[in-house]
Amino acid sequence: MPGQVFIGTELSGGFTTELRLDDQPPHLLVESLTPESGFRAAGLRRGDQILAVEGEPIARIPPERRGGITPRLPGQYQECQRWADLGLKEGSPIRLTVRRKAFPQGWQTLDIQGPLQFARNYRSEDNRTLAFENGPDNYERDGFYDGWTSWLDQIGKTFRTVACFGRSRPGITTQYELRTLLEQKPRVDLLLTKYPGKVASAMESDFNTAVEALRGHLYSLTPADLAYRKADEERYAAVAAESQSAWKQLQSARASEIIAAFPAQHPIHGKRDEVHGKCVVLERLTTRQWISEVGHGYFAAGSDSDGWYFLDMEGIGAQRMLRALRRFQRMVSSRIREEYTLLARILPEARVLVINDVGHWGLQVELVAAIVGDAMFIDVQAEDPQPLFAGEAALQLSHNPEPAVDATPAQVLEAMIAAIKADDITRWKSLFADWLIRTNPDGSPQVCYRMQEVRDDDFERSRSSFSGRLWDARVAWVDDPRTVTTGTEFPGAACVEEVEAELEHIGFFNGEYRSFMDVTVNRFWTLQRINGGPWRIATLQQI
Repeated sequence: MPGQVFIGTELSGGFTTELRLDDQPPHLLVESLTPESGFRAAGLRRGDQILAVEGEPIARIPPERRGGITPRLPGQYQECQRWADLGLKEGSPIRLTVRRKAFPQGWQTLDIQGPLQFARNYRSEDNRTLAFENGPDNYERDGFYDGWTSWLDQIGKTFRTVACFGRSRPGITTQYELRTLLEQKPRVDLLLTKYPGKVASAMESDFNTAVEALRGHLYSLTPADLAYRKADEERYAAVAAESQSAWKQLQSARASEIIAAFPAQHPIHGKRDEVHGKCVVLERLTTRQWISEVGHGYFAAGSDSDGWYFLDMEGIGAQRMLRALRRFQRMVSSRIREEYTLLARILPEARVLVINDVGHWGLQVELVAAIVGDAMFIDVQAEDPQPLFAGEAALQLSHNPEPAVDATPAQVLEAMIAAIKADDITRWKSLFADWLIRTNPDGSPQVCYRMQEVRDDDFERSRSSFSGRLWDARVAWVDDPRTVTTGTEFPGAACVEEVEAELEHIGFFNGEYRSFMDVTVNRFWTLQRINGGPWRIATLQQI
């Protein structure tokens, strides 16, 4: 038992808040609660939004007036002055109006009443400062790296990050945070066994809550949910087989033109006339052999001992190959290995390129055909200005139906997910808004039509995600609509409504399908509609 208990003189609710006065509605975001806080037992949680105190709404305060007001708000560093001015005492009940998300849509509003209290400090019988009641000395480590007070502060920050992660931390990596947090379990267990009490119980509860949040929701994906992966694999295998067959046929047809690539004729002293017009196969070049000279790209194949060949990557043939590769990555798979085997014709001119700060002479070549990653074959000298890669003409890409005009925001997002799975870029593009809202000089909002367009790159990256660690996605939550423009701002103005939405991205971890967050996925989305029309996605981004 502690020898002494020191009771402070400043009242507080035992929680801290972050000011969110510019949000709609203005609120105080609950970041942390002390283990002793009476509001913890009353049901207040990290992440709750305090809308009102004793029925008085949290108001939007102009920035120039905040200095004397905001520090006295609940959870701020001078809140004790607020309670002192009201003549309140320890144990005085305070009613908070809070809101928290009601999944899958909207909010729930709660009245939570808890007592004010003084902070307390504790000392042991030999007058050592304790971390908490019945707890260890502030500097006691119990075999761990840092003292208990420091550890409690650090793990409290982790709990705050997990409970309040959102737009303030969109790049949080839940799997990394989970592994890091689980490393603290031995210390939580020791806290429970060696220093049982209110603090230990609160820490155990907060720890388990954070672990479950980081572990993510458990999903059971059906064969139908994963059918797109099987279809992608079958499409890749079929195109790769046709590409390898076409590559062998081309080499056989041009066998009389093909000579051994190495050793290459010396571009100055060799017999260039004997190899001019002949073809060589330059095998398995990687992007490391793609060099840049004054901003101009070349493939450099060879070595000082065997000789060099240089392919202009900005020539017509190379550009046709790269455009075909991009189509392959979108239509078939982004997981193709970027390893290039080239059939190239030797040109009469030689040139010198600087490689690793050293000049090298080599023979110039032009591209005839290529096979990339043993999966995509392209004959770049076909008469068609945009020759198809092998198997491209036979690809049957599905076209998903357009959502109903009265489709909800959740249904529009579900249609977007389905379009990515089906490789339907046309439907995917149609689900995004082409308008944006700007502010006129007088401060009124103006809807500007056809001012933006979602990029193909975002679709390709979305497809890449679905062929990698992203297995599926679900709409987790949708906000209630709010009015952005009323349509009464000026003659002809449009009425625009907006909702915020969240997606849960599903990965495969330790044999289970669970939701996760990291920098490769985007959880938060905005949708808008004009004059009651169909909802469209206003956040132009990859999934």
